[in-house]
Amino acid sequence: MWSFHVTIPFLPPSSNHIYQRRRQGGQTLTAKAIAFRERFNDEMSQVLHELQELPSDGLRVFVVTFDIFFETLINKSFDGTEDGAKCRYKKLDVTRRVTFLEDCFAKFIDVDDLFFFGNCSTKHMDPDNPRVEIFIVERSPEEFGIPPLPPEVAARLGG
Repeated sequence: MWSFHVTIPFLPPSSNHIYQRRRQGGQTLTAKAIAFRERFNDEMSQVLHELQELPSDGLRVFVVTFDIFFETLINKSFDGTEDGAKCRYKKLDVTRRVTFLEDCFAKFIDVDDLFFFGNCSTKHMDPDNPRVEIFIVERSPEEFGIPPLPPEVAARLGG
């Protein structure tokens, strides 16, 4: 089965800096998000040769993992007093960041994210090297309860 790993040596914008509301209604990407997407595409272009073997027959499914490494996950003001932070850990919502990363990644590799049957994200702390590690692994559709193709359909598709 096919797999791929890439390190993006910078972080996506925070949740509040990905989308902005338009006066006409709806939302659009912020300047920070557009700049991130451009840097992301530049970084991905350096490993484009590794993506040449990406299976794209419309029958494959993938699991994508985003490991996000922040400079810190700890509230500096957490000291156990009433005046300090109530929790030791910083409130870093990664949900919108991961959705944005998934959109950037899917668009770059030209695979609709409907083929991403599994998605996992984790937060890590690395003060010296904030980054995003992206892993994509081809999986069997049967692992997700999808029955095999009927033999006549497989035969028409050359399988």
